[in-house]
Amino acid sequence: MTQFDILLNLLRLGISDITFSYPENDAMDWDNLLDNSAKQGVMGWVWEGINKLPKECRPPRQQMINWGLSVDSLVKDYTRQRDVLLKLVHVCESNSMRVLLLKGHGLSVLYPKPEYRFSSDIDIYLFSDYEKGNLVLANNKYQFGGRHSMFTFEGESVENHITFIHTTTRIQKKIERYLESTLNNAHRTDYGYYELEPMAYLVFLLMHSLSHMDSVNVISLKNILDFYMFLKAYRNVIPPQEFSEKLKELYIADAFELMLCLSEWISGNIFDDYHFCNIPLEDVERAKNIIIGRTALPVYSPQMKQRERVKIRISRHNEMKWFYRYSPRKINDRIIAGVRQEISLSVQYLLKIKNGGFREGIKNRWCKMK
Repeated sequence: MTQFDILLNLLRLGISDITFSYPENDAMDWDNLLDNSAKQGVMGWVWEGINKLPKECRPPRQQMINWGLSVDSLVKDYTRQRDVLLKLVHVCESNSMRVLLLKGHGLSVLYPKPEYRFSSDIDIYLFSDYEKGNLVLANNKYQFGGRHSMFTFEGESVENHITFIHTTTRIQKKIERYLESTLNNAHRTDYGYYELEPMAYLVFLLMHSLSHMDSVNVISLKNILDFYMFLKAYRNVIPPQEFSEKLKELYIADAFELMLCLSEWISGNIFDDYHFCNIPLEDVERAKNIIIGRTALPVYSPQMKQRERVKIRISRHNEMKWFYRYSPRKINDRIIAGVRQEISLSVQYLLKIKNGGFREGIKNRWCKMK
């Protein structure tokens, strides 16, 4: 049994009391387990599992103390962020704005102990009041992140979304239109914020998780666990046949199957009525390895030489070409986007030369000749 197997078994024990054969205590690397559980965003649930172990199987006293202190800090962070969220909702309501919350606190309440669900920021969608939200909540002091503005509210990071997902491809735009079409059915929670209807929310979670599969912020057990907890909570109100038709209409049935397999893997529970298609088992194993390793793909930047950038692009393509079947960004989309970006960078480079660099180079060469 590997260290990751132990982590996964403790996670299952923590969230659903699924027991396992306890390894010998001296075979456990508890410090490594703590680090990995934090890295995977599931530290609180693994801690819950540890406390369900027989006393003789638990970590030594000092490591129990260290882990407990880390979890206490996690709980304090959760409580602070929850209070800030509620204040943000109140401020928006006072200014005639509705807050639709994405992930975060709304997902945490689906867990047995919400305070263990870590969140790095607050993601909101303000219906048609995106710009008003930037003014009211951030006094227009924000950074633009492509599909959302980013700012700090009462010490917490907030992402104010213009769109739910990236909308650079035909499939992504189709999914975005579907999510927007469900806004009239968004329901107001007891906390004052709104949430998407269950079927639309599950589609959003699917897209969010997929976006982390081949990004710098590598997909983690927390992403899969969120997906599992949501499906488990709402499976009785999401009709399988209707949901299957919607997935096919949006061209994401294979993607859902991949996430479903990963959810069953980490939870130990099976959702027989939600398997709508078959996918290669080796793809599921590839996705598992990404989660286990949490190693980001090679990153390129505009500052690199073109040859180096292209080399990294090819490397990323070779490593993740299996994933194009599941991503709303197909291979043609990626090639076109890459070519456009390289053309844009080349034009910028040429303009930079034209506006001084090239002339300075000629001037310096002329001076040397003289």
